[in-house]
Amino acid sequence: MTVLRALLLVGGLIGAGSGYLGWALTSEGGYEAGGRALKAQVGFLTMPHAERQSLRKLALMKASGGCEWEIDEAFWGRIYRLYVGEAHGVRAAVYDTLLDEQESYFRADADRSRCRAAWARFGAEGADIRGILRAAGREALPASGTVINASAEAGAR
Repeated sequence: MTVLRALLLVGGLIGAGSGYLGWALTSEGGYEAGGRALKAQVGFLTMPHAERQSLRKLALMKASGGCEWEIDEAFWGRIYRLYVGEAHGVRAAVYDTLLDEQESYFRADADRSRCRAAWARFGAEGADIRGILRAAGREALPASGTVINASAEAGAR
């Protein structure tokens, strides 16, 4: 009888655990309540290093938009959809975790040196993606140099 009770207890625990995981990984409320952290951990364990670094760079760009500059939201939205994709996927969970980390990094920047470094890297004449950041209060300058078409629908014909 004790073995039967132990098996029922183990079965109940496994059932409750799988029910929680199913809820956390598939529902909107579950994603906010802990599914994002679970997916981020899976992503950090399974995602190649280069892909994590790419998402870290995107998070750094977005977080640096909180300095004295503003981020070009239309351009940013296309880049986000292209690189991150699904809003509640593993890549999005990893990106959100990295974004939280980068935002706290910029909040701790007392002398604005991190903001200046981000501007040098990503600003209007930055080397990585030109035009993603612009000085607050200015109109967007026309892009100079290579223009990247980040539209996901460009090749779907």
